[in-house]
Amino acid sequence: MPIGISSITLLDLGASYDTKIAGYDATITAMCYNVFNKNYWYASGDNSVGLGAPRNFMVTANFKF
Repeated sequence: MPIGISSITLLDLGASYDTKIAGYDATITAMCYNVFNKNYWYASGDNSVGLGAPRNFMVTANFKF
């Protein structure tokens, strides 16, 4: 029997900034996933259902040597 899951719209936001750190080119990136912290369920192709991820923040730095 198929499971019915309603659709949901999530908002993810991100920004990046190119700079130099200690003489090396660097890119700083900040992301926020699920900005409004909505609770949701997802269904995958193998007939499994799971709870979606809550709001997440991520900051990364990439350097070119």
